[in-house]
Amino acid sequence: MPATRQVAHFAIALLFWMLIITMWVVLFLNSSATGQTLFSAGQKVGIMAAAVIVLTLVWVQHNLRIFECKGARRGRSLSKPRTDVDRLGRHTVWEFYGGASEAMDASFVIIETHGNRKQYRSGHVRAQQ
Repeated sequence: MPATRQVAHFAIALLFWMLIITMWVVLFLNSSATGQTLFSAGQKVGIMAAAVIVLTLVWVQHNLRIFECKGARRGRSLSKPRTDVDRLGRHTVWEFYGGASEAMDASFVIIETHGNRKQYRSGHVRAQQ
């Protein structure tokens, strides 16, 4: 069974294609879809498609240059993340028995800042009323 996200993407895509077809039918019924109009629309779509292709190729070349300089990835970094300070240099306090590793398994964590101190503590999910 496909994931809900895939079904949602498919439904959205289908709705937009139906909208585009409906809009073209309206244009034909109103006699607004002349040869010149269709040619102009085709030119604009072609220009946009070419721009997307060029930008994609430039991005691929950029990534290949990065790969040539750095080489292939060798796996995850062996260094463990720091848990004694945060990115801003604030001292962190873990009110969990196992410290930061136990906080990763908690279902609800409350984070509070007090000046140059950041506190992580266990929270309780309130029941629906």
